[in-house]
Amino acid sequence: MKLIALFILTIFSQAAWAQRVSHCTIFNEEKKNFTVYLNGEKKNQTPQSNVRIINLTQPWYNLKIEFEDRAIQTIERKKLLLTDANGKPVDAVHKLKQTKNGSYILRWLSQSENPVYIQEAMPVDSIK
Repeated sequence: MKLIALFILTIFSQAAWAQRVSHCTIFNEEKKNFTVYLNGEKKNQTPQSNVRIINLTQPWYNLKIEFEDRAIQTIERKKLLLTDANGKPVDAVHKLKQTKNGSYILRWLSQSENPVYIQEAMPVDSIK
């Protein structure tokens, strides 16, 4: 009986560990469209001013942001952390802020703890 209980506990703990993900939102109030790359992978197909990235499994990523307006300098960050001080995943919000000289910088805005896996919406055929 103890062996069965241990087995069930192990299965549940592995399932809980598998659900440990982070999410990240990056936006700017000036409505300047941009594309986000995490570890070289393009995350939004068309440039947008608000990008939400879900179900990220790594504690940190190499970040690159390219603006649709090529006159705005690309932003690169070697370690975009998506964990709290204890290494637990977070749902983080970052803001692209325009500086006095006109360039943009990425600033941490807020985060919430204990994000869960988000099931992506399935496409729905339109009713004719």
